[in-house]
Amino acid sequence: MFLVLTENDIVNVILNRPDKHNALNMDLFKQLTATAMELRDDKSVRAVILSGAGPSFCSGLDVKVSGVHEKSDEAMMIRRVSRGAERRGAK
Repeated sequence: MFLVLTENDIVNVILNRPDKHNALNMDLFKQLTATAMELRDDKSVRAVILSGAGPSFCSGLDVKVSGVHEKSDEAMMIRRVSRGAERRGAK
């Protein structure tokens, strides 16, 4: 669902659901989170570029995912990652 291309010390992570404008579904969200954790610990990586295939970077959360039960593991993961982004100053 996404591509990871590495050139020297720069990693390009490309969301690859252009038909859905790269909307985040649970599979993509889990893969993206796992990749971020892996890259965070890789001292050889100096930069990560996050982009989207097709005409859109990312349209946000896939509306089909919005029905996730509030107390499910998936919903808890989304909240945890969102809180982490807020603490780091992302808007």
